[in-house]
Amino acid sequence: MKLDTFFAKNMVFTVEEIDVYLHSQDRDNQQTREALLAYHIKRGRIVRIRRGLYATIPSGGSADTFPVDPLLVASRLTDDAALAYHTALEFHGIAQSLYSVHTVLSSKRFVRNVMFQGTEYKAIRTSTALRRSGQENVGVETRERASLPVRVTGFERTLVDCLDRPDLAGGWEEVWRSFQDAGHLDSALVADIAIAMCNDTLAAKVGWFLEMNADNLLINPDGTERLRQHRPHQARYVDRYIDEPQFLPEWNLIVPVAVTNLGKEEAA
Repeated sequence: MKLDTFFAKNMVFTVEEIDVYLHSQDRDNQQTREALLAYHIKRGRIVRIRRGLYATIPSGGSADTFPVDPLLVASRLTDDAALAYHTALEFHGIAQSLYSVHTVLSSKRFVRNVMFQGTEYKAIRTSTALRRSGQENVGVETRERASLPVRVTGFERTLVDCLDRPDLAGGWEEVWRSFQDAGHLDSALVADIAIAMCNDTLAAKVGWFLEMNADNLLINPDGTERLRQHRPHQARYVDRYIDEPQFLPEWNLIVPVAVTNLGKEEAA
């Protein structure tokens, strides 16, 4: 059975997706699927990324050398994967650097990391607070890449996630510089997401960021003031390791001087 039509439309696919296609062709049994996959792997038409996940190799390409789109691979890591953190920055075209690690959010308890073509893929479990409140998909959008649907955190959710875990986003400077030219942000949605995560330090970090970038991100001050009401009652470090700390009494945060200097550079 030929699968050229399926392969042409699915540069990266799961066994569940090919099963749906085979069912539409009245060929929906596991033996048929396994035989077809084995045949096309041998032909070099597809390559196995990990169990249950495959990539299509275009005609004339080599399964050993053809670069498979890492964002498509990440988007199929789990059935609920949403590109997140630095990977979301890359998808939106605002990342300041490229990374060899791609990260998704998932509600799954455990997902094994995957290494493929020199890139590591890993899933981070969505925050407990969002899962318990049924808001794990707040700020998640479905977009297109290579004509395939891809779930990705929108600008607002990406900002909150990156400030929550800057280590997954390339660090403070990467996050700061990536969002400098992100355009308008919906500060009300940003505040909603940050508050829903039930973390007063995060609420303060997000509020501080919005306040520092109010002009270039066209921030409505209402969202910032809501976040101020959720700041911690005592001083909190924004990171475990800070070489030159600076205390911000209006947010009860201890932040790196280097990061506050980034804000001053923007204002200058």
